[in-house]
Amino acid sequence: MAGLFNNFDASQLSASNKGSLISFEYPKSYATIPNLIHDTRPMLIVTDVWQPNYIRGVNLHYLTFPYIKKILQTWGGNTGFSYSNIKADRYVASAFRVYVLKGVIRPKKLDTDWLKTVLQSARTFDAGEIEKIRMTIDKQIKARLQIAANELTSFEQRMKEAERNQMRVNTQAE
Repeated sequence: MAGLFNNFDASQLSASNKGSLISFEYPKSYATIPNLIHDTRPMLIVTDVWQPNYIRGVNLHYLTFPYIKKILQTWGGNTGFSYSNIKADRYVASAFRVYVLKGVIRPKKLDTDWLKTVLQSARTFDAGEIEKIRMTIDKQIKARLQIAANELTSFEQRMKEAERNQMRVNTQAE
């Protein structure tokens, strides 16, 4: 595979794309009244291509990680995925969206098998673990900034020394 996301032609979406995970740009001009919250770059697990003009699915941006993980592991890449599979769960059903196909710009399809493999190794996030990760990243950033500040100080000192040397040379030349 060339990459995590592969470009594809939105006009080729069909029933065979059910269960596919796609991402695309979607201009606000195509948002419809039922979609009160508008996501300009949705990530959708496709339930179906409805009539020839619409694509329907669950926008993962409106769900929390545990739900995303469960949906992708159960239905990712499964051509049997449909709205009836999620309609009983009101939370997941609230993320169901309909998009006008002609509004889909630069669609990309995600390698669902790769993502499912990654998700199998992902554990739940403990608040303490997240805080430790945040603190470690913070320390790394501060350490790097300190090095940059020290480099800047030594650079400034070298520049001042070079100016003094140049002034000595100019004074001796006169």
